[in-house]
Amino acid sequence: MKLKRLIISASFTVVLLAGFLLFYFQSKLVFHPTKLAQNYEYHFSEPFQQEWVDFEGAKLQAVYFPAPKSKITILYLHGNAGSMATWGNTAAELRDVFHLNVWMLDFPGFGKSGGSLTTQEQFLAVTDAYYAFAHKSYPEQKFIFWGRSIGTGVAAYLSTKVAPLGLVLESPYQNFSRIASEAAPWFPTFMRAFDLPTDVWLKTASFPVLIVHGKKDTVISYDHTAALHKMYPQFTILTLDEAGHGDLREFDEYWAGLKKFLAKISSANNAVR
Repeated sequence: MKLKRLIISASFTVVLLAGFLLFYFQSKLVFHPTKLAQNYEYHFSEPFQQEWVDFEGAKLQAVYFPAPKSKITILYLHGNAGSMATWGNTAAELRDVFHLNVWMLDFPGFGKSGGSLTTQEQFLAVTDAYYAFAHKSYPEQKFIFWGRSIGTGVAAYLSTKVAPLGLVLESPYQNFSRIASEAAPWFPTFMRAFDLPTDVWLKTASFPVLIVHGKKDTVISYDHTAALHKMYPQFTILTLDEAGHGDLREFDEYWAGLKKFLAKISSANNAVR
């Protein structure tokens, strides 16, 4: 009997310890940054300037792609992996196609950015700092918030603090708790460090919202967009039947849908191109 109690107690301790270790290190399961040397040279197809955002004692790398005749700026929040070396090509392409200014930031620990990203509170705070820097740099510009994958949640969050001209969400999740439940249903809800309730943050949206999602997405299933559309039928949904998670830009419908959405915003706000 005593041995049985010892075994149960030891098993409980092991499970508890494993749970706390997983809680502590779960940011490493969520984020997969690529580090870059500080002297790494970017080679983008459009002119750009490198900037630095101060955050929690670290310097975060931001890159700005100017479109001199535009007063509209895309504030882009990228996905959970990689670095500016690859994501910057996306920003350059958006600037080239739509003739809008584009800001892009590498989160803490990504690319040339210092620090590390470990909590949801930090993720939200860095998003606030990013917008504050971009707005202070060009106060006359108006913003479109644009989130990609994990960046959709914080883009939605930012729109509750500052109403943008529009919000674009590429491959969004209904909320990150649902993603965690789908990936690890056995992991206790109360121990999850990230919940990122996109569906809740979108309740305050009084501006145009475009959601883009591939029907064949195996990373964040299309069901997440279907759920958001059911909650917010007024949003514009661009469904790409043959697209997966990382290949949206390869489809003509993607560019046509974005062009239509952005043209309406530009027209409504008398943008100078």
